[in-house]
Amino acid sequence: MNNILLKCDASELIGEHCSLASWFESQAIKIKQNAKIEAGLGTALNGRKVFVKRYFTPHVWNKLAVLICRDKAHHALAAARQLTRAGVTVPEHLGVFRDFSGRQPSVFLVCQALTGYAGLRGLLQKKKADHVPDTAALMDCIAVMIARMHRSGMVHGDLKWTNIMIRPGQEPDVRFIDLDHAVRIRFPGKGLYGLDLARFAVDMAENMPSKEAFAVFMAAYSGGTGMDARAVLSAMGSFYKKISCKHKRKYGRDVPGLESLAGRIL
Repeated sequence: MNNILLKCDASELIGEHCSLASWFESQAIKIKQNAKIEAGLGTALNGRKVFVKRYFTPHVWNKLAVLICRDKAHHALAAARQLTRAGVTVPEHLGVFRDFSGRQPSVFLVCQALTGYAGLRGLLQKKKADHVPDTAALMDCIAVMIARMHRSGMVHGDLKWTNIMIRPGQEPDVRFIDLDHAVRIRFPGKGLYGLDLARFAVDMAENMPSKEAFAVFMAAYSGGTGMDARAVLSAMGSFYKKISCKHKRKYGRDVPGLESLAGRIL
């Protein structure tokens, strides 16, 4: 196995006598599996909890992409580095490993496991629980983080609420996860930033349709970017409609229109 762009060596995680692939298959608790990836949680030798995402590389071109660092694992690692430099909090990424020798040739992305964190959707469904932050304060915090990301020239690409992790407290710790679709943009000249905001807004419309919370979110984002709220809503519009139609086909339910959230902003 070869390690690439690492903060640690594989032996620090799993020891000298097994591959990451065999460790992952026998020790990790799987939390997601499909034809292209697996993801799981495990415990390193030092007792640290780690999150491991395994990308299968069944074809020659997949392996070539890994060798020249043009695959999704390296992409996510590079995005994490840029966001961290910009002051956008993400899980600590420990490195990328490749293993083409086993039954399922793969490349592995290893990062910090966010123990003690909860997805935004699940957190807001437990609003009555202790230590759940004030909704307005949370929307403000997330909007500031998104504004910081966009100003740095990055968009997340899939900013649904399950990809926003929160550790509750007096000052909530917000982290963006799943950076496979993160891309560089020219901000604000390229309107792709509207995709992130639209994806976030669709989840709000489906899970917590609050004009007040959305107004706080928009005010913080506009303040963080210096952009007029109406211009931001315009950039969101086509993406919002596309995502809403997709959810209608997939889940059979109507998504409230953007205007129902935006209210007086429009």
